[in-house]
Amino acid sequence: MSIRIQNDGLTGAMAPETSRTQDVVQIGNLSTGLSSRIGSASDNVEISSLSGNIADASSALATAQASRLRQLTQLYQSGRYQVDTSAVSRALVANALQSGGIEG
Repeated sequence: MSIRIQNDGLTGAMAPETSRTQDVVQIGNLSTGLSSRIGSASDNVEISSLSGNIADASSALATAQASRLRQLTQLYQSGRYQVDTSAVSRALVANALQSGGIEG
């Protein structure tokens, strides 16, 4: 992936400083530090921790879902799994209403 910064229309004292923005920065292994590849020791890139938080939440959700699946499997295999038909029917109707109706 590459990033190109457009500086069309910039004037004034900042214009000479923006000449480097025409360079294309190749995004690769971000852990190696982009400042040496961009051209100046004062340039740096910070990636927010949001992607790490999303990955952690996704992993936790997958773990919880796997645990629930094991629990349901054990209940079904032992003959103790009881389907709440009212809850299933309410969920089906709610889903149909939310998606815009039932095709037929």
